[in-house]
Amino acid sequence: MTDNNRFKIQILLIDIDEQKIYPKFITPLVHQLNPNNEYVNVDISYENDQLIIQRNDKSIILFRRPSYCPFTNLCLQNNSSIISDNPLNSIAVGIVVLYESHDQRILITRRASHMRTFPSCWVCPGGGIEQGETLIQAGIRELHEEVGIEVNKNELETSRTLALWESSFPAALDHGLPRRHHIVIYLHIRSSRTSDEISVKIDPNEVDAYTWLSYEQIGNICKRTNVLENLVMFHAHIHPTGMCELPFDLLTTADYNQKENLTNGTRFALEQLYILKS
Repeated sequence: MTDNNRFKIQILLIDIDEQKIYPKFITPLVHQLNPNNEYVNVDISYENDQLIIQRNDKSIILFRRPSYCPFTNLCLQNNSSIISDNPLNSIAVGIVVLYESHDQRILITRRASHMRTFPSCWVCPGGGIEQGETLIQAGIRELHEEVGIEVNKNELETSRTLALWESSFPAALDHGLPRRHHIVIYLHIRSSRTSDEISVKIDPNEVDAYTWLSYEQIGNICKRTNVLENLVMFHAHIHPTGMCELPFDLLTTADYNQKENLTNGTRFALEQLYILKS
């Protein structure tokens, strides 16, 4: 999705004492709801273009940030003021879909190398929310735009909010001050069609490769299993050359400095899905 199609979503945080907080661009979101912790259990609702995130310690939905989150680290250093409080800057909301086929495979894609944020990284399909859409509608539209998958609501065996991730770009302070601040909402959508029955047609402007992961592979990703020594490979469809093999270690190494890796937000979401499956 292009920035021109995006609009400003109002974000409301509600803490454990039911205090309402309208965060600014520089607000460390997870830290605001659960100080000095990397995650918080939350309930979320999205209606009338407003996203409400409320702390609920009994919820199974995790809202997580990375340990290197620049907004949190600047706050802890009392240095948040070095980021200009520009009213044009706002926290964006993105939808990412963990699309599961009936034969229990999860679709992941590689972002095109020319993308401004996280180029050549492996992620799940997703993007922004258009005005008037529900979260599920946004996720289904993004699946169609990025990978050409048309989802009929009648084929949905599962559609739920899986987890949230606080993201910034650059990802850490050693890469510069953050210029973007995102709440990424991960949805889990399961189809009644198998991966062989699903036609994937990627948009090369956004995506240049894709693969279907098995739960066994996801388990190895969750365990950070280093398989490079055994030369384990995975099959991927690369645009425009077609099928090829890539080292599976690309998906298991947790290093935001590495090019063509699996982003930590995607890894976190896959971990949450794997836990629910276990």
